[in-house]
Amino acid sequence: MSFIDLIKRKNYSNWIVIVISMSLILFSHVLTTLLVTFVLILLLIVNYTSVKDIKVWWSLLKAVMGTGLLTIGFWLPMLQQMKYIPISRPFIALLEGSAASIGDLVVNSLNSNYLLPPNVGTIVIVIVFISLMKFSNLSVDERKILIIALFLLWGCTKAFPWQIFQATFVNYIQFPWRLMMFASFFAYLLGAILLDKIDIKYVVSLFGVILISHYAFVIGLPKDKVTLLNNDRNIEKISKEYINSDYYPKAATKDPVSIENKKFVISNKETKVLNYKNTDTEVKFTVINESKKRVIVDVPILYYLGTEVKNNNKLIPVTISSRGTVQVELSNKNNNVVISSRYTKLARISQAISLGTALVIASMFFIKKQRNNRSKN
Repeated sequence: MSFIDLIKRKNYSNWIVIVISMSLILFSHVLTTLLVTFVLILLLIVNYTSVKDIKVWWSLLKAVMGTGLLTIGFWLPMLQQMKYIPISRPFIALLEGSAASIGDLVVNSLNSNYLLPPNVGTIVIVIVFISLMKFSNLSVDERKILIIALFLLWGCTKAFPWQIFQATFVNYIQFPWRLMMFASFFAYLLGAILLDKIDIKYVVSLFGVILISHYAFVIGLPKDKVTLLNNDRNIEKISKEYINSDYYPKAATKDPVSIENKKFVISNKETKVLNYKNTDTEVKFTVINESKKRVIVDVPILYYLGTEVKNNNKLIPVTISSRGTVQVELSNKNNNVVISSRYTKLARISQAISLGTALVIASMFFIKKQRNNRSKN
């Protein structure tokens, strides 16, 4: 909404809110950030007549720069790791395969049953249908909102030519149904605008329809033969069986099971170690070397820049194994190994920049808020 307010009402200071919002999204889910950016670009295209003001573009530029500086503590260390260690990208899904047919999308949404494949719900379908029926009575801005909602809904379906984009960077979105949340947002925004124009007696009737729809949803909930999934035993089982190799070192994707099962490899042979202990910050174990030769220990811990290994309280060199894990050479008879990690120098610098930017943005936000309060008084 701050983005719309910036380009429509020329509220140039909204770039601060955009910086905070986009940064929070980036910190929570990178792929969602790409989708949000796409939607914002779509808004710019639809409102091209409103973005001829150079001050709007200057505010957008400040928003981009501010977001980059505020999140540099996240993306710069990530790029550093990717430069030195080949990282596997998120898996490539068949875009058209995970999209719904138009008929299924409408029917499933009208049923409003959470057991069905992803759907936008009854309310969104009703809002879109009513808006199309009254299209000639909609204002220009309302039509733009409807067009965006329809375009995003189209993108959720097989009617959209996803096969054209399958081999492009667009495949990073993985599942077209992710566009449903944005389509729902614009549909609800349009619904709120239309609701504001309706007479109060019709609003009461509308709430009655909503309650009936909700009751129908409750009726559709399963009552018999329900399998409880959210208990500790099932969660632990799923966590152990599911191996997500997104953003893994590419070398580790060749044999992820051995890493997940904590298989140690000493001199090319799987073996067990003594006193193995794993905490949130470090891994400890003991290796007894009966031979007089050095032994190479392949530890089932993914190797990243910043990994540190101590043997008998002394730092020792660490390398990456053929399966993308920590590898060390041990020469002592009794080897008490402790593996931990630290931020790289570049990561610490980028974190300091992010913190400094956060303080500046927060100060500007509160100063702006105080000025607005004074102007109201």
